[in-house]
Amino acid sequence: MSGVDVSIALPEDETPGELIKGYFTLMRAFGWDLYVTSHFVLRESLGSHWFAARVRELKDSDPKNWRPNHRFDPQDPGVILRDYVHEEDSPYLGVFGGQLHMHTAAKKILATRNIWFHFGDDPTTTQLVEAAKVVRAFVRSGGMHIAGRIDALIERLDELRS
Repeated sequence: MSGVDVSIALPEDETPGELIKGYFTLMRAFGWDLYVTSHFVLRESLGSHWFAARVRELKDSDPKNWRPNHRFDPQDPGVILRDYVHEEDSPYLGVFGGQLHMHTAAKKILATRNIWFHFGDDPTTTQLVEAAKVVRAFVRSGGMHIAGRIDALIERLDELRS
């Protein structure tokens, strides 16, 4: 896990490339924070290789949704959020709780991620602000670490809009 860049790029303007860079680095930092926050909680009860064991368990129990030949990266926020939202026995419930606002935010983050990565219309500054605010709410409620970096992103986007 060393050498991971968890900075969030601050867009220089409102062009699609700059906004996508901001979104991509936001999600990379968020994925790292999800994994690290989970690791410190789950390694106590599940051992230091808890992530690999959990992915194996999901692949064995539900190969249709957790493809057996796919490599699931611990820093991909979609992996942890999907488990958290859709699996009744998710260990992440013990990390982030089962409150409705957390589940709602996680679902919204997943849906937004799909929109950004399936390249429909060009992204807008407003869309990135909204995405960042949902991630920030999850980060704050989950006792995670990157809220200050998300604040800087939102501040920059507000400057660009005005």
